[in-house]
Amino acid sequence: MLQSPTPPPQVIESPQAAPATSKVYEEDTSSEMEDQVKQIDLAIIETMRDLKIAMNQLNLLDVEIREKDGHGYHYQVLQLPALSDRKLF
Repeated sequence: MLQSPTPPPQVIESPQAAPATSKVYEEDTSSEMEDQVKQIDLAIIETMRDLKIAMNQLNLLDVEIREKDGHGYHYQVLQLPALSDRKLF
């Protein structure tokens, strides 16, 4: 008994992605100061990771929104953990 060859798989078209829309509820991050704060936060996190210091050892003592040149930015008071060898930091 001769079988017919298996037909090729059916082509399924993927639906078109919806166009990106701006979200009204998102925080405005256009502040240069806010961008600098984020860079500093990242530097602290990377340094702690390199020194193998757990993030739960970093204490956030205070956080508030401050303003510079009409733009808000996050102001934080952090307490870094004590190091036995300060030269590491």
